[in-house]
Amino acid sequence: MEPGEVNKTLGFREILRGLRTVISYAEEQKKDFDRLLAITIALAVLSAFTPYIWGLFVDSITFFVEHENVSVFKNPFFVLGLWFVVLSTIHTLEWLKSLKAKKVEETIRHTYRIKAHRHLLLLPISFHVHNKAGEVAEKLSRASNSIYDILTQTILDNLPNIITLLVMLVIVFSMNPLFGVIAVVGFSISAIISFRNLKFMASAQREMQKYFKEAYGKMADNISNFRIVKDFSTEEFEHKNVFDKFMHLALPNWQKFFNKGRNNSFAQSWVSTLTRIIIISLSLYEILHSEMTVGQLIAINGLISFGPITTLINTRYRLQNSIIAIEDAEEILSTPTEIYNPRNTSHTKQLTGAVEFNNVSFSYEAGEPIIKNLSFKVRPGEAIAFVGESGVGKSTLVDLLLAYYFPTEGSVIYDDVETTKIPLKTIRQSIGVVPQEITLFNDT
Repeated sequence: MEPGEVNKTLGFREILRGLRTVISYAEEQKKDFDRLLAITIALAVLSAFTPYIWGLFVDSITFFVEHENVSVFKNPFFVLGLWFVVLSTIHTLEWLKSLKAKKVEETIRHTYRIKAHRHLLLLPISFHVHNKAGEVAEKLSRASNSIYDILTQTILDNLPNIITLLVMLVIVFSMNPLFGVIAVVGFSISAIISFRNLKFMASAQREMQKYFKEAYGKMADNISNFRIVKDFSTEEFEHKNVFDKFMHLALPNWQKFFNKGRNNSFAQSWVSTLTRIIIISLSLYEILHSEMTVGQLIAINGLISFGPITTLINTRYRLQNSIIAIEDAEEILSTPTEIYNPRNTSHTKQLTGAVEFNNVSFSYEAGEPIIKNLSFKVRPGEAIAFVGESGVGKSTLVDLLLAYYFPTEGSVIYDDVETTKIPLKTIRQSIGVVPQEITLFNDT
C-alpha cells in the first residue's frame, strides 16, 4: 500500500468490485452455494415470523379464557403447536446451513490459497527479488481469511438480516403504521451514526492493516533469515524492531479503530432503547384504551429488533477491512506470470548444449548496465568458467542462461534459437544447476 492511499475511503464501486471477486471464487461451488442461499432465505423469513406467532399465542390464551367456543385457529394449543413447528424447522435449517456453510467456506478459502501458491510459483524471479516473502504471505493469508469473512459475515449472515428486517417492518406496518414509522426513524438514526464515521473508519482500517502487514512481514523475514540474524548478533535489535512495529504502530492504530467502533455501538444502543421505550409507552396507552392487545405489544416489541440493522451497519466496517485485504492480494495475483510457452515457439526438444551470447547488454530496470556488449560462443561438450569479483555479473549471466531475465539488448541463443522463442521448461530442464546454498524442503 502506498502512503498516500491511507486516507482513501472505499466507495460503492470498490465494495461491489470486492464482492464480485469473492463471488467469482464461489462460482466453483455454485451448486452448494445456491442451496446454501436458499436455506438462508428460508431461515430469515421464518425467523421474522416467530415474534408475531408468540404474540398470537399470548392473545389466544386470553381469548380462550374469556370465550367458551373457540375456533381451532385461535386455540392456544394450535398456536403453540404452530410455534413449535416453526422453531423445529428453523433449528433443522440452521443445522443444514452449518453443515453446508462450513464445507463451502473452507473449500473456497483453501482453493484460494492453492491458486495463490501456484501463481507465486509462476511469477518471474524479479517479483520475488523486489517483494518481501513475509509481507506477500501475510497479504495472501489476510485475503483468504477475508474471503471467508465476507462469505460468512456479509453474505450468509447479513442476507438473512436484510430479509428478516424487511419482513419484520412489513408485519409491524400492517399491525400499526405509527409504530412502523417510529421504527424506521430509529433505524435511520442508528444508520446515520455509523455512516457519519465511515471515512474515519476506512482510513483507520487502511493504516492499521499497513502497520500489521509490515510487522508480520518483518517477523516472517527474521525467522526465514535466522542464520543472517545470528551471524551478525542482531537478535535483540530485530526483536526490538518487531516489538516497536506491533506495540508502537500497529496496536495504537487498532485501538483508535476499536474505540471508534465501540463509541458507535454505545450511541446505537441508546437509540434502540429510546425507540423501544417510545413504542412500549404508546402501546400501553393503546392497551388501556382497548385499541391494542397484550399479544400485539409482545409481537411488536419482538419484531422491532435493532439486532439485524446494527449487525448490518457494523458489518460495513468489517466488509471494508476484508475488501482492503483482498485488493492488496489481487495486486499480487494480477501480476503477469512468466511466459512459459512463447507464441513463436520454434524449439521444444531438449537443448544440445550450443550456447551463444550475441552482443548482450543487460541492466536491472533503469539502472546501470551489469553486462555490456558481451559476445561469446560455447560448443556442445565444451567447458568454460566465469571468473571475476563479486558484483561483476556472474550470477546475472546464469540468470540470463536460465531465462529468468532476458537481455536489454542483443540475444542469448541456444541451438541457433533465441531464448525468447524457447519454452522456459525446455531451457531449465536442460540445464543442471548446483546452487551456492543448500535448501531442504520440509518433506525431503
